[in-house]
Amino acid sequence: MNQNIYAVVSKLTEIALALSAEKNKNKLFDLILMGARELTHAEAGTLYIVEGDYLKFEIIHNETLKISTLNQGQFPSIPLKENGQNNDRMIAAYVANHRKTVNLADAYQAEGFDFSGTRAFDEKNRYHSESFLTVPLINHEDNVIGVLQLINAKDEAGKTRPFSQEEQLLTEALSSEAAVALTNQQLIYGLKVMFESLTRVIAEAIDEKSPITGKHCKRVPIIAHMLAVAVGKSEPARKFTDDQIYELDIAALLHDCGKVTTPVHIVEKGHKLQTIIDRINLIETRFEIIYRDKIIEGNLADLPKIKEKFISDINFLRESNLGKESMSDEALKRIDEIAVLSWKDLSGQLHPLITDDEKYNLRILKGTLNPEERKIIENHVSMTLRMLSQIPYPKYLKDVTEIAGSHHEKINGNGYPRHLKGPQMSEQAKILAIADVFEALTAPDRPYKEVMNLSKAIAIMSSMGKEGHIDPHLWEIFLKEKVYLEYGKEYLKEEQLDIV
Repeated sequence: MNQNIYAVVSKLTEIALALSAEKNKNKLFDLILMGARELTHAEAGTLYIVEGDYLKFEIIHNETLKISTLNQGQFPSIPLKENGQNNDRMIAAYVANHRKTVNLADAYQAEGFDFSGTRAFDEKNRYHSESFLTVPLINHEDNVIGVLQLINAKDEAGKTRPFSQEEQLLTEALSSEAAVALTNQQLIYGLKVMFESLTRVIAEAIDEKSPITGKHCKRVPIIAHMLAVAVGKSEPARKFTDDQIYELDIAALLHDCGKVTTPVHIVEKGHKLQTIIDRINLIETRFEIIYRDKIIEGNLADLPKIKEKFISDINFLRESNLGKESMSDEALKRIDEIAVLSWKDLSGQLHPLITDDEKYNLRILKGTLNPEERKIIENHVSMTLRMLSQIPYPKYLKDVTEIAGSHHEKINGNGYPRHLKGPQMSEQAKILAIADVFEALTAPDRPYKEVMNLSKAIAIMSSMGKEGHIDPHLWEIFLKEKVYLEYGKEYLKEEQLDIV
């Protein structure tokens, strides 16, 4: 071999360093094949990766045919076994099964291997495959994880020649480096998939814990991802990297993980009087007892008016119990007036029509949660922060805790639990905050509230942007890039799509 030994070692080292640094799987495949071809002056080559009992055709190079592409399904996988026996008729399978290199000067003259597929390829493309160097990729655990095949070594005049013994040794050395790089990447990818699967399991468990919140943990990451991508489209200078978007995806999946510590009866409190049962039914029964006592007392003339008032009061309490509208001063006063009534039990003992606790909950000004329950609900964010801060994240996920734990913060500093202001929040955290609110408003499957149309949700959130609850600029991008419509067409009911 005429190559200077120093140049060869330098090249091999350069390739090895490039392989160890490459994070993208497809680029790594290309680097391995390109590096092997450079070391051996091979005109073409392929790389196979072991998947179960098959060699998966990953990438092909052919300089003459101007081919340099990943396999898009045009080349089938090669079985390592046939009828329970090693598939030794295919050279790549033979090399993988027997863990040894095969160096052929002329494939057309070689015996013992089936090159019918190669001949068909050559005939179709007017090409001639001649010299073959096929090397197993064996990792540090002594497992064959792939096969590297080089075709048609060229001399200085461009004529096809056999692969030399030195070139075989160099390729085997490179294959060892490549196997280590591929194994490391497979391990990293496997850990990444496992972690992501775990986050999805947690998100699904939270959604399943409380049907009241529907599929909130599943849909919030979708909205957040859409908005993050839209930022890059609207303002290329602010485009997020793939790692930043992935970090947002993970944070969005985990943003409500603290709810695993929240009591179910509070999470699922759909009405003000709801505990194990909805106590509005108890109040209705007490009304009936009072009314029947009136009948027994014999004041028959007043009964129609009493019945009409009781029905009106019951309907009012039912409506108040839903928590859909803010309570006015008049409504609070009416609850106090109704609460003055009492009923008798079988022993003749008097009891209030509405207990102090029932009155306290009916007087909730907005929503269905009293202040104590709201604190318990809000504590889920503190628990999210506490839980996620204990995870040793890789560098590209280092801000997951901050992003996930800020989804109830507000730009004006009036959010919780840390009362952060806009400059203290990352862009990803601001995006997640918008996604969280938008999903909650537009959710089509929450039994405690009516389905909200896009126009109303957008009006509410636009006001929130003006008041400093959400980032107004990100909200503007949300509207400008029609993220609401992209999401709505896929995940909302058709009747909600009143903005096109």
